[in-house]
Order: sequence, then structure tokens, then C-alpha cells
Amino acid sequence: MLKKNTFILSKQMIIDDREHDLIERLKSENVPHQVKRLPVGDIQISNNGSVALIERKRTDDFASSISDGRWREQKARLSASGAIVIYIIEGSLYGQSKGPETLSSAIWNTMLRDNMWVLQTRGLEDTSMHLQQLCKKIGTTIKGSSGLKSLLSKRKRKEDNVFQ
Repeated sequence: MLKKNTFILSKQMIIDDREHDLIERLKSENVPHQVKRLPVGDIQISNNGSVALIERKRTDDFASSISDGRWREQKARLSASGAIVIYIIEGSLYGQSKGPETLSSAIWNTMLRDNMWVLQTRGLEDTSMHLQQLCKKIGTTIKGSSGLKSLLSKRKRKEDNVFQ
């Protein structure tokens, strides 16, 4: 279990040293990052006291981690960290050892029941782009982040019909 004061608070991206293909991708794109062994998660992004821990999984590993129980255990460890928890699932849910409905159900349970973010990407290229955007945004004030009102369009929909 991590204590909040174990995170470094300046803006940075730290990649676990076992994430070889991601490290190479970020290097090739000249993305500033540090490489070190992380006690939990695959990526840590922090700024102004906000910390996100990201667990990155290919869909084949995602499916097998559900079967062998790692999925539940990892979620518990990440949740105990006190950080914002984000899963990045790379690839299609189809053609895995678990059916797409099972994988989709695990994603929805993680978001709705466990209050963790899940982002599905096509692959490493998309993952890199999303990590770079998160690094820019974490710890900053985002315009229009006041709940439902931020969902209103320029046509000024009313709050009671915003989801229609």
C-alpha cells in the first residue's frame, strides 16, 4: 500500500521499467518521462498534488487477469493508493479467451461499482497520445468542469434534457 506522501508532486510521468514497448514509444516521440520500478501501477502521472496511477493491459492479458483473479487483486491495490485510478485496455475485446460481453461487463463494473476510469485504445500509439493528454491536464482546472452544466452544448440545452 502506498502513502500519499510517497508520490512526487511536480508535473511528471513515470513509467514502470517493465513497460519496455511503452518506454520505447515515448522515447521515439520525445515525450518527457522517467523510468523506474513502480510499487503499484504501470504509469504514474502527477501535477500540483494530483496523482493518477494507470494500469495498462493488452486485451489478452485483461482476459487472463479476470480468469486468474489478478484483475480483482490489482484493483484493490490501486484503490488503496489514494490516487486517481485509470485502466487502459489496448486492443479489441473480440477474439479473447473471455467473450466480449464478459470483458465489457468487467469494464462497466470497474467504472460504476469501483469508481475507476477505464479507457480502451486501439493500441500503443493511441495509449501514448492519451497519456500525453492526461499529463497536460492532470492537476489543472478544466473549463466547464462544474458537473452537468459542463455537458450543455452551445445550443444551451436545459439540465433536465441534457441526456436526451
